[in-house]
Amino acid sequence: MLVEVVLPIAKSSDAPEASQRQAINCLGNMCVKTGTRLSTYHEEMFRAMQVIVTRTAEGPMTGYPLLAAALRAMHYMILEAKTVHISHMSQLVPLLRELMMCGANMQQQQQPPAIQAPAPARGMLMF
Repeated sequence: MLVEVVLPIAKSSDAPEASQRQAINCLGNMCVKTGTRLSTYHEEMFRAMQVIVTRTAEGPMTGYPLLAAALRAMHYMILEAKTVHISHMSQLVPLLRELMMCGANMQQQQQPPAIQAPAPARGMLMF
């Protein structure tokens, strides 16, 4: 089956980035509208995409096309197999949060000061 040929290319860190990205796109596109035909591969494909996203996010941020392709493939897999991501939530949520915040550590940031409303001018009616 084609999945067995493309999956090792997508998972390989030694493959050229363009080949890896095309393999990821291929895996994502294979998931669209397949129903249960690829259900035996969904878990392995999702795990491979998560590894790629983690590896790309932790390294130097030069692999944006690879990261975008892997996130898109994960999206397609979740749309097709609604529960494929459940077992990966504990790793997936912090990873996506870090990507959305561009690596900002939200625990160290302080809350902005509250904005004070100006006092009404003398003679103004307040409703």
